[in-house]
Amino acid sequence: MNIFLHELDCEMEDLTKKVEGKLGYVRYADDMIFGIRTESGSEWVYQNWKSHFEKVVKRMKL
Repeated sequence: MNIFLHELDCEMEDLTKKVEGKLGYVRYADDMIFGIRTESGSEWVYQNWKSHFEKVVKRMKL
């Protein structure tokens, strides 16, 4: 499981760079925290999180 979460962390790091400081992400064990500055940012995370998560799962063939 840690290997999967590491891949997810790498994906989230790339994602947070793309949105230039509008999104923060922290993971401790199996808990995830998103820091979102705006309401539109929260809607964007809600709409796009699943696709990023599925991308990692598919790449790892889980």
